[in-house]
Amino acid sequence: MQRRIIRTAGAAAVAVLATGGAGVPAASAASAGVAGRPAAAGTTRARLSPPATAYVANAKSDTVTPINLATGARGAAIPVHGGPAQIAITPDGRTAYVASESQGLVTPIDTATGTAGPAIKAGTDSEFVAITPDGRTVLAASAGPGTVTPIDTATSAPGTPIPVAAGADYIAITPDGRTAYVASAPTFNGRGLVTPVDIATRTAGRPVKVGADPVDIAITPDGRTAYVVNQFSGSVTPIDTATNAPGTPIRVGGTPDQIAITPDGTAAYVANGKRTGSVTRISTASGTVGGPVNAGEYSDLIAITPDGRTAYVAAFIGQGRALTGIVTPVNLATGAGGTPIILGGQTGATGIAMTPDGRTAYILACSVTPHLPGYVLPVDTATGTAGRLVRVGDEPLDIALTPRRPAVRARR
Repeated sequence: MQRRIIRTAGAAAVAVLATGGAGVPAASAASAGVAGRPAAAGTTRARLSPPATAYVANAKSDTVTPINLATGARGAAIPVHGGPAQIAITPDGRTAYVASESQGLVTPIDTATGTAGPAIKAGTDSEFVAITPDGRTVLAASAGPGTVTPIDTATSAPGTPIPVAAGADYIAITPDGRTAYVASAPTFNGRGLVTPVDIATRTAGRPVKVGADPVDIAITPDGRTAYVVNQFSGSVTPIDTATNAPGTPIRVGGTPDQIAITPDGTAAYVANGKRTGSVTRISTASGTVGGPVNAGEYSDLIAITPDGRTAYVAAFIGQGRALTGIVTPVNLATGAGGTPIILGGQTGATGIAMTPDGRTAYILACSVTPHLPGYVLPVDTATGTAGRLVRVGDEPLDIALTPRRPAVRARR
């Protein structure tokens, strides 16, 4: 399994049913339906409004699986070549853009028809895509040449690649849509760089030095600070977005993987990775670190509910053949962990997508054994019970809901 992705759906998404379609096997966790309603029927002169849908990128199957969130029914797999690894959806929900890292392709999918358009060349290994808040531009990062390719969503035409630091891997866009921050690791285990890109002029600024192996970036809701996770340094570097000056690195320990910021912007929570299995709280006002919360032996994925009350933390417990994936709800007011959701032996979470009302979390699970299909597991966040799982393709690496809130949380 590869690095993980978290997504939060956009405000126009609806509450969903946690029960799967006919013939879908039940999950090992307690099964319970979640009250919900389908997307309101409606039409425009141009096209029928598609239902709320989850899209799953299956890297080894070379497909994207659509799942109707109102019914839990799995749609026909959509062929996408090159090892699809990450998905970004336009704010209006009309188009999903899929990055395929092995061939440097970005493939648009029409969400109304479920069909893929011609793939767009965007470097040699398009590992990550992000969409501006106005929905006009897709930015695709390519690690090999160290570039970011802008793509016009109206025409699907790629622009001139923007040179950034080599090893470009992750993109975060400020809420006002003016600046993209691109994390790069030019050398393995070496000093990382974050390059600010002016989206209007499509020019890169001077790279900002951060810690070793920057693997994630989260930007505060007010857009003032970007927090960069430095995996091999065991730290988080805050960057002032007004000046692009880095602050003093904040030590969190372990090998941190991901960071999530509360909706009110007062705190950031960091999943500290292997050996620690903990989550660290950082005050965004003071930069002080709170006591760690235990969430398993390898906590590497974290998502926060829209009300800011609960974090869902993916981790592993056990070793070797006894390795088991879990997702633990953590009460952010008390730091107490709830009953873990068991994903099963040799299976771990590769993504979490949250509905905007916070009622349902969709956990994307992938087997550590090659060539086995993964699944999507809906969880009722009020009760902690799981619904019926939906099988997807081989090595699923990302899940995104239509529509989604751009640049809230995402990583490959």
